[in-house]
Amino acid sequence: MTSRGGAASTSAYSSSSSTSGDGSNSLALSYLSLFGCGVAIGVSASRILLLRQRQLSARRASKRRGEQAPSRDEDEEEEEEECRRRRTSSQALSSASSKTLYATDDIVREHFTRNVQFFGQLGQEHIADAFVVVVGLGGVGSHCASMLLRSGVRKLRVVDFDQVSLSSLNRHAVATREDVGKPKAEVLRKHFAKIFPEAEIEACNAMCEKKNEEMVLGEWKKNETENTTEGDENVAPSYVVDCIDNCDTKVDLLEACARRKIPVVSSGGAGSKCDPTRLKLCDISNANFDPLMRAIKYNLRKKYGISHGVDCLVSVEKQVRELVTEVDLKEGETLRDYQVVPNFRVRTIPVLGTVPAMFGCALASFVLCKLSKTVELSPDEGNDVDTKIVAYQTQLDRLKDREESRGLGKCALDVDINDIAYLIKDVWQRRDARALAKSGDDLATTPWKALNNLEFCRWDVTKPSSIDNLVLFERNECDEWEEGGEHAIQRAFLKEPE
Repeated sequence: MTSRGGAASTSAYSSSSSTSGDGSNSLALSYLSLFGCGVAIGVSASRILLLRQRQLSARRASKRRGEQAPSRDEDEEEEEEECRRRRTSSQALSSASSKTLYATDDIVREHFTRNVQFFGQLGQEHIADAFVVVVGLGGVGSHCASMLLRSGVRKLRVVDFDQVSLSSLNRHAVATREDVGKPKAEVLRKHFAKIFPEAEIEACNAMCEKKNEEMVLGEWKKNETENTTEGDENVAPSYVVDCIDNCDTKVDLLEACARRKIPVVSSGGAGSKCDPTRLKLCDISNANFDPLMRAIKYNLRKKYGISHGVDCLVSVEKQVRELVTEVDLKEGETLRDYQVVPNFRVRTIPVLGTVPAMFGCALASFVLCKLSKTVELSPDEGNDVDTKIVAYQTQLDRLKDREESRGLGKCALDVDINDIAYLIKDVWQRRDARALAKSGDDLATTPWKALNNLEFCRWDVTKPSSIDNLVLFERNECDEWEEGGEHAIQRAFLKEPE
């Protein structure tokens, strides 16, 4: 039946073209032809919508003929008015269930048809009904928030105190040069209204600190037009995504989420990294490869007694670029003198813009799967020890034996197998520290079996066996090192490695 309809419409267009010279009739019949052919091949609602948009644009153009071209501000106002119209028309649907929205709004249904195919109708409804908070809207946070919105999350709270800078355009998800100097949260809200007008975006232009905890993590306040039932006036966050790059602020946010029992996933550092194969999702107890997350782990445990139960995304890649100081210090000045915000970094981190985007998309994927309740995740725990775990465990056992032989006991250790793996692989690179100093950092010539002759000992015997105080030497030299002090240091580095 559809093929006959398509053929009929095509022949009707052909005959009209040959017999009629009326351009308007030809145009009308061409639309009928397109529609008939579309039915024949199962055209999607999005294409019909595109046709409607083109017709609307044509009417606007004809209306403006002979008039002065509208300014950019007028165009923006018209676009915002269209977004407001979409939001207003769907307000009643937004207050109802997501099931009703998908059933009654053709555009929304077509927008998320691929999501429904992946998560199922129920899973997509769970995503649509969620309320997600994204804190930190730089390269990682903006991409995460953008993909959450594009995937159907209808309640988003985006939080950042900062403004868009020109140098951040290499990694921001939606910002343009016109947005430079504007609050990041407001920029996202403006762009998001054009992507998914039916969504509700709450932009918080504020720093995430304890005095603003309720603003950041508080319940979503339903507006007057939304239908509410007793006991369901407000909605607590379904998930929090931590994309902050400041240690103290990050620690306080994670503690607040744990105290409020809000699920949270935290991003490690994306700067100075480039390898897309090294991203790992893991519990914070295993996040020892990323310098930022190691600091978070230490401070969470020290300040709040939290040592596990926080999901993290980290890169296990060693940093390939150093921090850059763009401030020329004068005599008597320190970097602290140039801090815009106390305790925030002054030095800049070299960033390959694609890496924060990958972080953000990975975080969004993780949260979406959790929200859907239809996709089970089984992430690699991020230990990065796999087939080498025996070698790492052997080195850890040797260190424990050494500490016990010195009368300190196992409790003196402040490292675990993940720390040992990091030290061996990325710091000492499977070699005696003297050999590393002499021959550079070419790993290709160093077999794993070389570890059999090596052992960890303390660099400074007066300090704990922590990740920043362990050095890898040949086994027969460790005792001499710990007993000989500075003289042993001189002898060790004067002696040629075998």
